Amino acid sequence: MTCRIPALTADQFVILVNGALAIGATRSHTHPAAVARRVAERLLDDIPRP
Repeated sequence: MTCRIPALTADQFVILVNGALAIGATRSHTHPAAVARRVAERLLDDIPRP
């Protein structure tokens, strides 16, 4: 899965992902925010690590 968001800097993207993770962590598994959390986790997994 490739995510390209040219309008955001890397720092802004990390803030966005962290926000999605925080929202998803406070809701039940069926809440739409939980879906955002799972998507954010997948995006973080796809980021290459040195």
